[in-house]
This record gives sequence, structure tokens and C-alpha cells, in this order.
Amino acid sequence: MKLWIGLALVLLCQFAQAEVFKWVDDAGKVYYGDHPPPQARIQTLTDAATISVLPMPALAVPASPKVVMYTTRHCGYCQKAKAHLRRLGIPYDERDVESSSNNRSEFRKLGGKGVPLIVVGDQLMKGYRAENLDAMLAKAGL
Repeated sequence: MKLWIGLALVLLCQFAQAEVFKWVDDAGKVYYGDHPPPQARIQTLTDAATISVLPMPALAVPASPKVVMYTTRHCGYCQKAKAHLRRLGIPYDERDVESSSNNRSEFRKLGGKGVPLIVVGDQLMKGYRAENLDAMLAKAGL
């Protein structure tokens, strides 16, 4: 039984990595698919919705360090984000939401539902994307 569940999870993970293409024909009809139509001009869109600016009263983050990351031990994207910050030499405050009820409470107040949740100054990023984190750090002067 465990083998079948493991196999199902592996197969489902492949769908999570799939790309989705959207295109509009000459009549204005919208199509979605796993590959673009032939001879299509492809435009890559970044997920700008992952970065938001928090009102300062809602953000109880100390002045130093300027970067706070809410994580869990088993989160792969958390590991990537931490490695990214270490490579850049940027200090950060890691707050494990599984090991501390205070961290979990802060995480929820910030609207956290998944990890990592990264706070840079008054900016908030849900999830991890290297280019978005770099943009946040640059905006904060780090």
C-alpha cells in the first residue's frame, strides 16, 4: 500500500512542474494548454503577486536584522532561500513556525499559509523565487 501511495505522489509531482501556456486567437477566444501553438511568440510572465508591501504597524520585525524568514525544517524552498542569502552574505533571522508558538503566531498575523515567508523591511514574499528576492533586497538597500 505504501508503495502505491509513494508512486502516486511521485507521479503527481510531475504535474506540479508543468508549464501552462495561454493564448488568444484572432477571434478573441482564449485557450490554455501545455504547449504553445506553432509559430507563437512566447512572453514569460513573472509572478509579481508574491511580493507585497506591509503596513508598518502590522510588522513587528526588529530593526536588525532586516531580513526575517519563517520556515520549517523539511521545506526545500526554505533551504534554497537560506542558501541564496548566505551566498549574498546577507544576515537573516530564521523563525521556525513548527518549533515555536510565538513564531507561528507572527507567521499567521503576516498572512502566512505556506513557507517560506520572507520579510525584508516592509516587504513580504510568500514562497521563494530568486529574482523576486533579489528585487526585494535591492529595494531595501541590501
